[in-house]
This record gives sequence, C-alpha cells and structure tokens, in this order.
Amino acid sequence: MKSLKIIIFVFLCIISSSLYAQSVNETIEIQFTEYSQLVIDKEFDKALDYTHEGLFDVIPREQMVKLMEIALNSIEGEFKASLPEVKNFSDIIKIDGVNYVKFQSLTELQIKLTDLEESENKEMELPLYKLSFEKKFGVGNVKYNEETHFFDINSTKKVIAKSDDNLKDWKFAIVETDNQKLILERFIPTQLFE
Repeated sequence: MKSLKIIIFVFLCIISSSLYAQSVNETIEIQFTEYSQLVIDKEFDKALDYTHEGLFDVIPREQMVKLMEIALNSIEGEFKASLPEVKNFSDIIKIDGVNYVKFQSLTELQIKLTDLEESENKEMELPLYKLSFEKKFGVGNVKYNEETHFFDINSTKKVIAKSDDNLKDWKFAIVETDNQKLILERFIPTQLFE
C-alpha cells in the first residue's frame, strides 16, 4: 500500500509540473502574440512595453521607436505579416533569481516591392532581391509568387523570454543576427545563447 501511495504521489508531481510548464508557455505565447500584434499595427511604443528593459540601457526607448518606424516604414511597397507561431519552448532556466524561457517564433511575411514591380529590368533584378531576402531569412524560406507579385517569406527567430519572479509578466528579446547577439549579451546571460 505504501508503494502505491509513492507511485501516485510521483505521478501527481509529474502531472502538476507538466501543467505548470504548459501554463507558463501559454502565458508566454499570449504575451508574445500581443507584442507581435502591436508591431504589425505599428504601435511601436506600446510594443516596447514587452521588450526586455535591458535593451533601453543600450539604445534609449525613444530611439528604438524611431528605429522600428524606419525599419517598417522604409519598405517601398506592401508589407503583410501573420501573427507568429510559437514553438519549441525550453524549460524555465533560472539565473540569478530571474526566469528565462527560450523559444522559436515563426512568422509568415509577404512583401511586394514597388521599385521591382515598376522596373524595366525586373527579370534581372528579381533574382538579386530574392538572394538578398535569402541571406536574411535563409535559403528555402523565400519564394516569389508570380501571380500576386509578393515575396512569400518564412521568418524563424530565436526569442528569449524573461520574467522576474512571478512568471506572469514576460519581456522578450529577439535574436536575429550575430550583431544583435552582441548587444543582447550586455544584459542577457551568455549561456542562454547556446
């Protein structure tokens, strides 16, 4: 009888820790989706409420808003983005009293470039634009749709979520390039980039 109680206790511990991890992951997914919707809606200042505050020690918040505006408003043409699919959550990693979770974000982008569509040399320029997008998003993640004239892009990014102690409020740092990694390493523990 005693061994049955131990088995039941272990089973309940496993279930409760699994449900707890699922709850944390769901919270992260909801908040990352809220952040992403704000970016899509170009509400950059509100989106930065979801950004790891250490970034603002490197780049002041006002400058980040301007950089985001420049990046998303500089596209001459049409830009569409889906809400991200969030997957591959790590377990909670606790470092110096701070909780971190790593995950991947997959977003489908569509970009139509006015310059390309209006160009007399479109046939020559199209492969160059595609190569440029492939350099940023990876080979196999970029297709040009001849019917719609949009580049269809799958953008996969690594994200590090941070919560102090309550596991309810999460801040995000997106790791896109090695240059960004150098900036992020100023306020995110380096072991999280492994």
